[in-house]
Amino acid sequence: MKYFKYAAILFVTILLTQSCKKDENPDPVANVQSILDGIKNEFNRGGVVAVARKNDGTMDFGAFGNSEETVPLSKSMSLGIGSNTKTFTAALIFRLIEEGQLSIDDNLNDLLPEKINANINGSITVKQLLNHSSGLFDPINDNDDFINSVFTNPSYTYSIDEYLAKVLVPYFVNGTSHSYSNTNFILLGLIIEKKSGKTYHEYLREEILTPLNLSHTFLSGQELATNTVGYSWGPSGDNLKDLSRNGIESIAWSAGSIFSTVEDMAIWYHSLFNGDFLSASSLAVMQTTVVGEYDLNYGSGIFSKNYNGDNIFVHSGQTIAYNSFCLYDEDTKDIVVVIINQIENDSEPIAYKILDLLQQ
Repeated sequence: MKYFKYAAILFVTILLTQSCKKDENPDPVANVQSILDGIKNEFNRGGVVAVARKNDGTMDFGAFGNSEETVPLSKSMSLGIGSNTKTFTAALIFRLIEEGQLSIDDNLNDLLPEKINANINGSITVKQLLNHSSGLFDPINDNDDFINSVFTNPSYTYSIDEYLAKVLVPYFVNGTSHSYSNTNFILLGLIIEKKSGKTYHEYLREEILTPLNLSHTFLSGQELATNTVGYSWGPSGDNLKDLSRNGIESIAWSAGSIFSTVEDMAIWYHSLFNGDFLSASSLAVMQTTVVGEYDLNYGSGIFSKNYNGDNIFVHSGQTIAYNSFCLYDEDTKDIVVVIINQIENDSEPIAYKILDLLQQ
């Protein structure tokens, strides 16, 4: 599930060489900030932006650290969310299904026959792409030579066909197991374009970003930033403001290239899980899970787990050099979003610290 889990190790080398009780909640803003203040000494560089959105709509923010040497991180900055992009892509697929443009049981033979080859089985269904049961190889996490070339020449823009050419022998026969793969959501992006008649980012903006007023969210590599971007820090201590993102955004695309603010992401998770975007039947399918990897249950574009007796829906994301974690508590309707602008510290445990606070 950790986006660029292995790529991050290579990145280090290359850079070096080149919740609350509802009637007892004290000031929520101070609470989130105090949690972040308590972990500052764990950070050598960069920082954190976080928000807790309660069911009543109040948002409690916290932040520390810098975007650049003298520019502090703030809640208004757009940051890389990595694989949390997949929640948007999955929702767009369900929107096409609701419009009658697509069925969850449609397969690649019918949808993308031109992409079928020895390593991309035409019998793979939309459902298998959504819940990572396709068996498709993931070049981003499992092809070190490919990722090494991306980091060595970060300004080179890859085509989708160049990415798909790096998809090697499947992990297993589709439908027989589960394994997280970015390739699933690259193919879903192609399906969105074919069925909508628009580019992925145009359909994303038309269906989600504009209607929900997510004005600080954009698809990096295809759209310009819509507000101030918070830059990231590499493991060697270099600020990556001037690092070209052409390579990484072109291979991540509909699987991991969105930038957003913590506030926009909290609004998105609320809209998605409270039925403001999808129908009840679509949301039910999306939230239907099976046992997968990493102690997670796999749904369609989202994951779930039991936490302190509550069912929570989660997704993480990692890219150069940001990592994010978003969660929605199905029982309390609380939402937590955490984004870090480097890869050495993990956003997930911070999100759980905030959720623990909300559940006190």
